[in-house]
Amino acid sequence: MTQRLLLTGSAALMALAIAMPGTSFAQAASDTEADRSRVETIIVTARKTQESLISTPVAVTAVGASDVSRLNIQAIDDLARFTPGLSFSKAFGRATDRPVVRGAASILAGTQPGVEAGTAYFVDGVYYQGDISSIDLADVARVEVIKGPQSALYGRNTYSGAINFITNSPGTSLKAGATLSIGTHNEQTANLRLAGPITSWLSGGLAARYYTYDGEWGNSAARDDNPLGSEQTKSVSGVLEARPVQGLTLRARVVHAEDEDGPRAFGFQASSKNNCYPGYRSNAYRGAAATTDNNPNQWFCGVIKDTGVYFQNTGGGGTRPAAPFLGVERDLTFGSLIADVDLPNDYTVNVSYGFRDETLKTGSDSDFLNGASFPQTLGANGIMASNSLFGSSGSTESKDMSLEVKLSSPQDKRVRWMLGLYGYSLDQTGFSIDFAADAGATATPVNGVIMTQKNLTNSTSNGAIFGRLGFDITDTLSIDLEARQQAEKRSTQNFCAAVRSNPTIAPTCTGFVGGSNVAGVAVGGLTYDDSRNFDSFTPRATLTWKPNENQTIYAIYAEGTKPGGLNGTLGIANGFPQFDPETSTNYEVGYKARLFDGRGTLALSAYDTKADKMQLTTAVSGSSGVLTSIVTNQGNAEIKGFEADFRFRVTDNLGFSLNYSHISSEFTEGCDEFQYTLTSGGYQIGTTCTSTRRVAGSPNPPALPNGSVVPLPGANGSIVGAKIPLVPADQASFNIDYSRQLGANLELFASADLSYEGTKYIQVHGGAETGETTLVGGRVGVSGERWKLSLWGKNLTDEDSIPIATRWFDVFQGSAAAAGLTGAAASGIDTGSPRAFFFMPRRGRSVGLELKVNY
Repeated sequence: MTQRLLLTGSAALMALAIAMPGTSFAQAASDTEADRSRVETIIVTARKTQESLISTPVAVTAVGASDVSRLNIQAIDDLARFTPGLSFSKAFGRATDRPVVRGAASILAGTQPGVEAGTAYFVDGVYYQGDISSIDLADVARVEVIKGPQSALYGRNTYSGAINFITNSPGTSLKAGATLSIGTHNEQTANLRLAGPITSWLSGGLAARYYTYDGEWGNSAARDDNPLGSEQTKSVSGVLEARPVQGLTLRARVVHAEDEDGPRAFGFQASSKNNCYPGYRSNAYRGAAATTDNNPNQWFCGVIKDTGVYFQNTGGGGTRPAAPFLGVERDLTFGSLIADVDLPNDYTVNVSYGFRDETLKTGSDSDFLNGASFPQTLGANGIMASNSLFGSSGSTESKDMSLEVKLSSPQDKRVRWMLGLYGYSLDQTGFSIDFAADAGATATPVNGVIMTQKNLTNSTSNGAIFGRLGFDITDTLSIDLEARQQAEKRSTQNFCAAVRSNPTIAPTCTGFVGGSNVAGVAVGGLTYDDSRNFDSFTPRATLTWKPNENQTIYAIYAEGTKPGGLNGTLGIANGFPQFDPETSTNYEVGYKARLFDGRGTLALSAYDTKADKMQLTTAVSGSSGVLTSIVTNQGNAEIKGFEADFRFRVTDNLGFSLNYSHISSEFTEGCDEFQYTLTSGGYQIGTTCTSTRRVAGSPNPPALPNGSVVPLPGANGSIVGAKIPLVPADQASFNIDYSRQLGANLELFASADLSYEGTKYIQVHGGAETGETTLVGGRVGVSGERWKLSLWGKNLTDEDSIPIATRWFDVFQGSAAAAGLTGAAASGIDTGSPRAFFFMPRRGRSVGLELKVNY
C-alpha cells in the first residue's frame, strides 16, 4: 500500500509538472515582495537554512505577522485552525499543551511525568520545553509549522513535527507601535513596541503585553462566585542585535511573563449517560451508589455534549475550597543568545544558546461535584484540614538550557554540508500543596494548615551529533542526507509527601529504593530513585527535483523518535520499570509551485507513517489494590494522510486561501486493558495484556441485566483497527480578504474566515467523541497611514462543540462492588468507579474593537 501511494503520488506530481511549463508561473521571487497582486514570498528556515517557502522540500505552513492580525490568531489553538495537519485542543486551559501533528497523538502527554507530545516548540530555532499557550504573538514575525519527523535536524521530541516562532528583529530604523483591543467578557489586550538603532552597529527592541479575560462560565458550585475560566498575562521582552565587526552577528533576547488564570471551567458527563458495553463496571453494580441510578452500561458511544454545568469548589459562595489553589499560575523567564560567524571562503558557524526558568502552579477540583457528598475534614475553627476528594494542587519548578553549534559549508555549491553538536539539560522539582491537620494538636483535628512538600525530581540530559550532506545530481535534481545520533538520560526521584490527617500521628510512605521495597518512610524521605539511558539514530533522506525556478517536487524517507521514560515504583513492581522510545518510519511525496504569474501558490503532500512501540496506558494494581496506570509500549499504528494548501490573489484588492487535510489512522497491533473490561462485561484482563487474554478461574456472579454470561464470548483487549484518539480525519479552512482605497491615505479592509475540524475520539475504544466543529470569524475596518481601526469577531455562529474530553471516573457512584458480587476482586471483576468524562467548554461568540498605531 505504501509503495502504491508513493508511486501514484509521484506520477501525479510529475504529470502536473510537465503539464504546467515554467512560463506559466511567476517570475523571480524578488519581483513579488511588494506587489499586492501576487502572493507574498515568504522566507523560511525549516531546514535550518534560509529558503523560500516554495523552494524548500519539506511540508511547512508559514503564518506571517499580517496573517496573525488578519485572522485574529491569539494562541496556538487559533493557529491550528489554519494549519492543515495540526490539531490543538485545550484540555486543561493554558497548561499541558498537546499539539497533534499528522495524527501522532499522545493521550498521556503532559499529564504523566516524562510523557511528551512528540511535537516540539522552538523560539528563533532554540528548543522551548513546556507550554507556550500564552506567547505574545504580536512580537512574532512568523510561525513555521514543520510537518513530519524533524529528529535529524531539530532533535529531541520532534517525532511528528516542530513549531518554530520567529520573533521580530529590531531593524535599523526607529519604529514604535501600540495595539489596544477590547472584546466580549471583558477581554482586553494592550501591546507596546519600540525598536530601532542604538549605535551604528547595535540595535534593540522592547515589547510589552497585558492581556486579561474575565471568563464566561458560571460556577454551579458557587453561584455568587466569579465566572470560571479567567485568564491574565503580563509580559515584557527585550532584544539586542549587534554587528560589531564584519562577519559577526550577535542576537540576544529575553522575555519574562507572568500568567494568572483563575479556576478552570470543567464540564462533566456522568456515568448515568453511558449507553454501550453493559457490564459490572457500571452504576448498576455499585455497592454504595450515591444515587438510585441503575444504568448497566460501562461506556458512552456518541458525541459528548456541553451541558452548561460546571463545578469547581472555589471557596466562594459559602462553599469549601477543594484545594489550597485552583487555577494556573506561571512565572517564566526565557532567553536566547545566537551568534552567526562568517568564515573565509563562505563557510559559516552558528551558535545558539537558550535557557528557561519556570515556576508553574496548577490546581483543580477534579471530582466535578458540588462538594456535598465528599466534604473536606474541618478543624474545630472551621479551617480546612484536608482536600476534597480529587481536589489537588501543586507546583513544578523547571530549569533547562540548550547549546547548539553548527559548521556549514557554502550552500551554493554542488556539494554542501553541515555538521553540528547539541546539548540539553532539564531539571524539575515538583511539590504538592495540600490542606492538612496541624501537627501537635490535642484533638483530631483542631485546625488546618497548608502543607507544601517536595514529591519528585526529574532530570533529562541529551547530547547529540548531527549533520546534513547535500549533492546536486544535475542542475535540477538533488539529494540531501541528514542524520542525528543522540544519547539521552532520564532520572526520577520520588519523595514521601503524605498528608497529616491526624495531628498526633506522623504519616509514612512505602516505596522502592535500591532494588528493594521500603516501608515506613518518613515525610520527605526517598521512595524511588532510578535512571535510564536511551540512545537513538534518526536518518532522513530527501530527493528534490526542480524542473524550473517556480516548482519543487520532493520525496522523503525519515525516521522519528519520541523520548522514553520511567514508570516509577509501580512500574518496577509490575515488570515495566521504563517505557521505550516510540519510533516511526515515514514516507512522503510533495509538490510546490508558484502559479499564474505569481498570483497563486500551491502546496500538496501525501505521507505514510508506520509507528512502532506506541506509548499507551496500562492498568496495574497499586499497593491498596486500586487500579492505576503506567506507560507501556503496546501498540503499533499506521497513519496515512494528504494535505493541500492553495493561496490566490484574484486582484490587487482581493485574495483568498484554502487548505485541507485528511488523515486515516488506525492501530495495526495493540492491546488495552480497559478494552477487555468493556468487551468482557466488566472483567479485569489479568496480569498480561494480549489481544486474547481471558480472566482465569470460574467466578459465579449474577448475570448482567441482559442475561448474558460473563466473560462475554469473544472478549479481548485488542485495539487493532481502532482509530488513534485525539485525531480528526478531516480539517479544512477558507479565508478571504478585501481592501479598497477610500482616499489618498485611507483604506477600507475586510476579511472573513471559516474552519472545519472533524470529530475526534476520546480514547482507543472509540465510541465517545467530540463531534464536528465549524468556526466562523471575521474582521472589518479602516486604516490610515499610521493607524488601523477594526471590528473583529470570533466563533460568530456560537459553536458549542467541545474541543476535547478526558476519560475519567464518576466517583459519585463509588467503587465498591454490589453486595451480590461475592469475592468480586478474587474473581477478576473490575470494581473501579464507573467511567465518565470531563471536558473544557469552547469559548462562545466574541466580538471586539481593535486600534493599532505605528510610527
